This record gives sequence, structure tokens and C-alpha cells, in this order.
Amino acid sequence: MRIVAMTRLEHPVKRFLPSHSSLHAFDASVRYLSFTRAAEELSITQSAVSRQVLNLERFLGIKLFERVGPKLVLTDLGKRYHQQMAGLLDQMEAASIEAVRGRSSASFLQIAMPPTLQRRWGLQVLREFGEREPECLYELMCCPNDVNAGRMDVDIVVLRGTGQWPDCRTTRLFDEHLIVVGAASVLPEGRHLTEAEFAEFRLLQNISRPSLWMQWLGSANIVRQGPIAGPRFAITDTLISAATEGIGLAVVPEYLVHGELRTGLLRKAFAQTVGSGEQIYVCRPEARVHRPQAGKFMRWLSRRASRQPISVA
Repeated sequence: MRIVAMTRLEHPVKRFLPSHSSLHAFDASVRYLSFTRAAEELSITQSAVSRQVLNLERFLGIKLFERVGPKLVLTDLGKRYHQQMAGLLDQMEAASIEAVRGRSSASFLQIAMPPTLQRRWGLQVLREFGEREPECLYELMCCPNDVNAGRMDVDIVVLRGTGQWPDCRTTRLFDEHLIVVGAASVLPEGRHLTEAEFAEFRLLQNISRPSLWMQWLGSANIVRQGPIAGPRFAITDTLISAATEGIGLAVVPEYLVHGELRTGLLRKAFAQTVGSGEQIYVCRPEARVHRPQAGKFMRWLSRRASRQPISVA
């Protein structure tokens, strides 16, 4: 007896798959538990969403939702189906995006740094790197400064600290120096403040780094007559903008305000520049050190820092 192996190409079988439109409607309805809000996301009518979900229920032969008064409730079978199906939709979306881009996301250099560092330093650095290595594409992500760099699923993390992060390799880029700045509209031109004048200003506070004023005053040997108090800001970038608007004086890392100092939007209130005791580091998680693009970027960044450590053109 001769056995013939049959392949899928010789005897194609129609896949048991629901329509994409019904899956999209079901997925959005699960996330919002509302056909109306799902319709808003999908830019179709509420009745169209309801009809697509009904078509899916008929196709599967199961009930996906129940109505409990005005509320839409997911059934146990619906919950189980969505848990399995949602991951497949994510994979389909990722595959579609990679097809449009012409390359996989894994081929992109993945870089993370805090938002203020990105806007006031990182974008300039990445522009220069892109001009030098135009074939090296990257993804830039945000992270808090207190993140565990070694646990991040990225190639490069740029952070402020003392270099002590487990599970990653670090390279120091430059030391952080602190200065006091204020708007050109409120500070005298051509000279620094006297201590009497200093007492008249509000001192803007950095919520994430509340000791900066005490640190700068102690190191600079400046006496403040009156309370060290003023509006508080959670984001350093907003704090700098507040100083630029003339709301008060701020202690800031010097490298973050080079642009404003150069254009005259901000002035130094005092000549003293003091070290914060921290540095800017570039970190490579141990799990991703094999990426050649990451090594290339790290070596270039180290050379740039040694040549021009805190400039932001």
C-alpha cells in the first residue's frame, strides 16, 4: 500500500477564523465595557459595534456579554476568549507595523532617559549621532531617573546618579554642576545679586530634588535672609520654564540651561557653580550588551562627552 503525504497546499482547508472587524469590535467593547465608547474609538456607530459582536457570538456559538441593567458584563467564556485573543491581536499589530517600516523593531537601537534630559540634552545628542550614523535608527523612550537600569528591556539608559546600578555596565559622561538662574527680566544686567536683593526673590522648589537649595547655599557660602520657600514643581523642565517666566529663582543643573543662558532668556544670579555630587551616566543592561549598535552608540557618546561634556548647541 502506497501512502501519499498530503500538504496544506494540495488540499487547502478554510481557516476557522472570525472577521477582523468583529474582533476589533469585541476587543474595544471589552476594554471599555461599553458599545458606545467602543464605537467612538473605532469611528463607527454604536449599532455597528453591537452587530459585529453579535456576529462574533454567532460564529463562535457562545455568549460573550450579558446585560445587567444598563451595564455590559463580560461572561466567563468571553473573558477567557479575550485573554487569548488580545495577545494575538498585539502580535498582528506588531507584524503589520514592522511590514510598513520595512524592518523589525528589534533592529532599532532602543534608548531610554528621563523626559527633561531627553528634551534639553538627548535630542541634540541624537541628532548629531544620526548625522554620523544615518543607517542606525533608534526608538527613544521615557523613564524615571530612579529606574533600575539593569532591569530595563532597552539597549541604552542615560541617567543621573553615582554609577551604582546592578546588572548593567556604566560609563560616566560628565559631572553635574548646579547654578542659580532667573529670568533676564528680573535680574540685574552685568552683575550678580547682593544678599539683600536675594532675600526679595521667591525660590522655586524641585519636588523630586528637594535638597538642592540647601546644597547650593551651603557649598556657595551664600546666606539667605528669610525662608527658603516658593512654588514647587514636579518636573525639572517645568521648573526651568517657571524661572524663565520670572516666577522666581531656581537651582538647576547647568547643562540643562545652556540654551537659555546663551540666548539671554536666563541669567546666573550668582557666579558660584557647585558640584551636585552626581554625574550623568550611560548604562547598558547586561542582558543587551551583545547589541553592536549599542556599543557603537556608547563609544561615540563617550568620545563626545570627553570632547564637549555639557554643551547643548
